[in-house]
Amino acid sequence: MNIYDLKKEFKTISQYENILLQKGKAEKKKFQRLEFLGDKVLGLILSSLLFDKYNNFTEGMLSRTVSHLCSGRVLYKIAHDIKLDLYYKEKKKNISEKGLADSLEVIIGSFYLNNGFEKTKNMIEILWRPKLNNINHLKADNKTLLQEWSQSRKLGLPKYSTIKKTGPDHSPSFAVKVDITNYRSKTGVGKTVQDAQQDAADQFLKNIKN
Repeated sequence: MNIYDLKKEFKTISQYENILLQKGKAEKKKFQRLEFLGDKVLGLILSSLLFDKYNNFTEGMLSRTVSHLCSGRVLYKIAHDIKLDLYYKEKKKNISEKGLADSLEVIIGSFYLNNGFEKTKNMIEILWRPKLNNINHLKADNKTLLQEWSQSRKLGLPKYSTIKKTGPDHSPSFAVKVDITNYRSKTGVGKTVQDAQQDAADQFLKNIKN
């Protein structure tokens, strides 16, 4: 399934193309509203899919996994997989990784309004299936793993600090730095401070494994 397959599911393709390309203030406002809706719909559907698929997961494991699957990094990867970047190239519009992730949420919100909950759930299950089937590594989150590593070496607790916030209030992006005594700090990014902290911990763990 790609963006061209998804477009066939919309009753008014041109309407959502104008929103995706943000042609004017009205379309930009609609983009932001659909992005908000898409984010909430995605979170609900992934929560439902995980709840049914992994009945041994605790509340904390479910929460961490949903947070990962809704993260900007995963959204960007799936947007790339469905060739959303090629769509923008065809329209001669430059777009960042965050822009692609936001646009995928707009598509999800639009798809939901056009087709209802069940068809949207089926669509998300198809697009996220490889990741839903390969999440065992998320049972212990990166912050927990880094804390265990740090304390086992008597280095104390990792220290996280938010160093930057960018983007509009409805869709911010955060940069967070993690510091551990005697080691070079690492920075992570995310749509929430929690996501950015997890990403920073992930970057740190990757660095010490190299």
